Amino acid sequence: MRYKGGELVYIPAEVAMNKYNLDGGLKYVTEHWVTKTPEYLLVVDGKNTPEVGVFFNGDTWFVSEKDVYAGEGYE
Repeated sequence: MRYKGGELVYIPAEVAMNKYNLDGGLKYVTEHWVTKTPEYLLVVDGKNTPEVGVFFNGDTWFVSEKDVYAGEGYE
């Protein structure tokens, strides 16, 4: 399922999230986090990739699409 910017999604506990940086066309992880509790987060980047960008702690973090579920009120 592809998510669009502005949608609310559910991220369970114990899910890995990454922040990335681009340097000379190379993408690398700058920070890694594992959720401690379930979260409802806002999609900010739903491009056609295997990850979904969500707004978390004031920044964009990326979560594997397989770990993202539609938030309340979404089917």
